[in-house]
Amino acid sequence: MLDNLIFEKGELKDILLSTSIDRVKKSFAVFYSCNFNDIHYHISSLLRECDPEEKLKMEILLSLNYLLMNERNKSVEILNKLGIPNSVAVKGWLSDYFFSIWKMLVIYLTIKPIKQNVEIQDSRKIYFIGDSHLIGMAVSPLRFFSNFSYIPGLRYSILSSPQKNLKIEGLRNSFLFSYPFQKVIISIGEIDTRMAFYKAQENDKLAFEILENFKSQVNDSIDLINSLKLKAQKIILIIPPLPKEIDLHDEASSSSAQLIVEMREHVERQAKIKNIYALRYPAYIQKNSLFNSDEHYVDHAHFKDSVYLNLIESYGL
Repeated sequence: MLDNLIFEKGELKDILLSTSIDRVKKSFAVFYSCNFNDIHYHISSLLRECDPEEKLKMEILLSLNYLLMNERNKSVEILNKLGIPNSVAVKGWLSDYFFSIWKMLVIYLTIKPIKQNVEIQDSRKIYFIGDSHLIGMAVSPLRFFSNFSYIPGLRYSILSSPQKNLKIEGLRNSFLFSYPFQKVIISIGEIDTRMAFYKAQENDKLAFEILENFKSQVNDSIDLINSLKLKAQKIILIIPPLPKEIDLHDEASSSSAQLIVEMREHVERQAKIKNIYALRYPAYIQKNSLFNSDEHYVDHAHFKDSVYLNLIESYGL
C-alpha cells in the first residue's frame, strides 16, 4: 500500500530506492522525470536484473525511448528481437498499455517515412509535451525540428487532481526540459473524451454530469499549464479528436457524440480565454457517411504520421 502511494506521488528518487516497487514500474516512472538519455540509462540498468516477464515490458519501453530519441535503427533492432506482437506474452500490470505500444511501434516503424520537405529554419523551434499521440509525431518530419516529452496516460482528469501524482510531476518536469523552446505544443484529452464517449453510450443520463466534471478539469488543467510554462513561451493546445467510432451523421450515436463535441468546444473556448492557441485535427480523419476514415488510423485511437504532420502544418511552421 505504501509503495503504491510512493509510485503514484511520482517522486522518482523514492521510487527507484524502493525495494518492493517492481522494475517495470520503475522503468515506467522514469518517463515522467527524466530526459531521453537518463531514461535510457535507468531502463538499461534495471534490465540487467529482471525476469522474462519484466524484460518484455521494459524492452518495449526502451524501444519507445529510442524512437523518441530518433534512434530508429536501435528501436527496430529491439522490435525485431521481440518478434510479432503477442497479447498473451504481455501479462500483469498495464498489459493492455504495453501491448498497444508494442503494436504501435511495429506499425510506425514499418511505414515508409514521409520525405522531409519542410524548410527548417530553427532546429529548436517546437517542444512537444503529451500523451501517446507524440509517438506518431516522432516518426514524422516533425522529428527534425522539435523535441518531445512523452507523459504516458496524460489526461485532464488527472492533471486537475489536488493530489500530487505522476502526471503532474511529468508535466512540471517537461516544462523544465522545454527551457530553450519558445513554442510548446501539448497533446492531451483524447483519453478523457474517448472514455466519456463510452460511458455516455452505456448511460446517456450521465452526459450532463460528465460534461460539467470535464469543464472543471479542463479549467484547472489549463491554469496549471499556464502556471508551469516558462516566461515568453507560447502554448499551443491540441484539441482532442473525436473518437474513431463517432459518425456525426448517425442519429443512433447523436447524444453521446454531441457530448464529445461540447467537450471539445469547451477546451477551445477555455484555451482562448487563457491566451492559448487551440489546434484542431484535420477534418478528413472524421468518420462520416461519405467515406471511410480508417485509412488514416494505425489503431483504435492513433493516426498515421501524415495526419500529425498535417495537424502541425495547419498551425503554420
